[in-house]
Amino acid sequence: MSIDQIYEAIRALPVGEQLRLVERVVHEVAANRDTTEQSTDLLGLFAEDADLISRVGTQAVAERQSRPWRLDT
Repeated sequence: MSIDQIYEAIRALPVGEQLRLVERVVHEVAANRDTTEQSTDLLGLFAEDADLISRVGTQAVAERQSRPWRLDT
C-alpha cells in the first residue's frame, strides 16, 4: 500500500478517528526513535514525509473550520 493510498484511507475515517490515529503514530514513532538522536523537534520525526504531514494538517484545519463548535444546550 502506498503512502497516497494510506492517506486516502485515513481521510475516509471520521475526523476524531483521524486525529486519534495521527496521535497514536506520533507517540509510537517517538517511543521507538533512536535515543542517540539529538533532535527533539517533532516535525523532524517526519522529515521524509513532510508532504503527508502538511496534507494531514491542512485537512485537520479544514475539518475544524467546516464544523461548528459544539455548544452545550
